[in-house]
Amino acid sequence: MRWRGPYVLRIEFAGALYKVTVRGNARANIYGNDDDRQRFLSLLKTAVDRYDWYCDAYRLMDKHYHLFFETNRASLSDSMKLLNGFYTQYANRQYQRGGHVFQGRFKAILVQRESYQREQAQQCYRDFVQQDKGQASPWRSLKNQIYLGDDEFVLDVQRKLDPEQSLKPRISIRI
Repeated sequence: MRWRGPYVLRIEFAGALYKVTVRGNARANIYGNDDDRQRFLSLLKTAVDRYDWYCDAYRLMDKHYHLFFETNRASLSDSMKLLNGFYTQYANRQYQRGGHVFQGRFKAILVQRESYQREQAQQCYRDFVQQDKGQASPWRSLKNQIYLGDDEFVLDVQRKLDPEQSLKPRISIRI
């Protein structure tokens, strides 16, 4: 398990299930057209293959995107760096500009695996993303800004962290 900082706790371990959100810089559109979306999906496939993910669901919106995926190794930060970095390089070349495409760091929520079987999780996520109103938000159950699961799940993940380790930025904790 690795802890990444310095801003928000990043817990990475093999078998983790994440819900990731990334927003466009200054709330600008990320994609200019469908070709840009296809390039992003191609880069997503590269990240999935290179970092051994299983992507359960994704949603590309104009100004942000959502990913719901499982990792087979502690690779969250490295894979997101590849995905966002390569897409930024592509977009800056494509539109002859420089600078950021994405606003700040990605937001990653560690999701309790046992709460749904895979097919149920995919359907629930699709329903949640497609319905703007009238559906209870699963994020109401979010704990410590990074955990989506019951109290036992949170305690189990926290037990895996070495209590003797300092939580200073850029420390790796492996199990």
